[in-house]
Amino acid sequence: PTASKIKFVYLGRYERRKGIEELNKALRSFSNPNFEFHFIGPIPPEKQLKLPFVKYHGEIRNKQQLNALLKQYDVLVCSSWSEGMPNVILEAMANGLTVLATNVGATNVLVNENTGWLIENSSRSQIKAAMEKIISTSSAEIDSKKKAALNLIREKFTWEKLIERLIVQLKD
Repeated sequence: PTASKIKFVYLGRYERRKGIEELNKALRSFSNPNFEFHFIGPIPPEKQLKLPFVKYHGEIRNKQQLNALLKQYDVLVCSSWSEGMPNVILEAMANGLTVLATNVGATNVLVNENTGWLIENSSRSQIKAAMEKIISTSSAEIDSKKKAALNLIREKFTWEKLIERLIVQLKD
């Protein structure tokens, strides 16, 4: 369940198309926030923010360790300018997180009003506005989105479900 202090997480590398620069600008614009923000991935030290509510965990290659860490958070932030079908969103949802993502690629197949929040682009203002909206959302609503995200993965995106759909399509 979501605690009184929401825990956001970014999982990935420092790459321009991932929108991390705009995310950093949005984080810098908060003064005295009541949330935590965590970065998991190889973020260069010179690109790391020196803010009391931001924590860096570095690159984690051990899957069990990564999944255990992900389960501690509430909202994955995927602020990319371009994506296909983002594995990071699938992984986060499979670990019970809701998602804040830009509406690029096939992101909207996974993220909708039931499972998270979609923004139109990765601008600082859109990221910040969406985070403010999430912060003001009740824990019950966030928990409902987290549950819906996990259920979506279980119902449509496990290997067994994907194979069943593929077999049906091949028969037609």
